Amino acid sequence: MSLSEIIKEIDKLPVEESLQVFSHLQNKLKKRERILESLDEIKGIGKGLWDMDAQEYVNKERAGDRC
Repeated sequence: MSLSEIIKEIDKLPVEESLQVFSHLQNKLKKRERILESLDEIKGIGKGLWDMDAQEYVNKERAGDRC
């Protein structure tokens, strides 16, 4: 089902059911926003804990697997 079809179906709903759809989407978006904010808070927190860059470490580990 395409987005335009979903919107058309929502438009056919009674007001109370439309409000339920709205509430569901609002809660879903708020949850996603909270998750993104949490990720932003911890982003970069491990910087300086290791002696090498994370990508360098991954590259080194991958190279070791190939030997």
